[in-house]
Amino acid sequence: MARNMSRNLAIAIIIFVIAALAIIGAYYLSKRQIALIPEPSPVSSPLEGFPTIQPSPPSTQPESGTDTLDTVSTPLIIIEPYDQTEISSPVKISGFLNVTDSRTTLNIKDVNGKILGTSSVEGCQEQNGCFFETEITFEKPQTPIGSVEALNSSTKASLETISVKFK
Repeated sequence: MARNMSRNLAIAIIIFVIAALAIIGAYYLSKRQIALIPEPSPVSSPLEGFPTIQPSPPSTQPESGTDTLDTVSTPLIIIEPYDQTEISSPVKISGFLNVTDSRTTLNIKDVNGKILGTSSVEGCQEQNGCFFETEITFEKPQTPIGSVEALNSSTKASLETISVKFK
């Protein structure tokens, strides 16, 4: 009888140790998975990056038609995708555009300069620019990195370029 009790006690201790090890293992696995979940990147304001002018008050009243403040504006700001973002086809590109003379061409390029996909958006002239959004389907890149480039369609002048990574 004493032998049965000591045997039952040994089995109970073994079961307790196995259960404790299982709980500890589950705890460490859950901690490791939480550490693998990336922090979300902060979302920027759509107007972030647009210059603002804070005029100082004139010391004297300007004469009519003179000494007026010139408005300075950025022709194009891409707000999505962010710089260094991983993208895949099709990719949504959005931002603010402030040109009136022509359309703006948006190109997806690989690191060698090969154009993989293209789209264009219509310009406008507003103080804060006009919102645009387009989607570009592009061919499979041969390099892991590339860029989104915005060009003035008539002059081919570069308005903005951001770096991207291909998935």
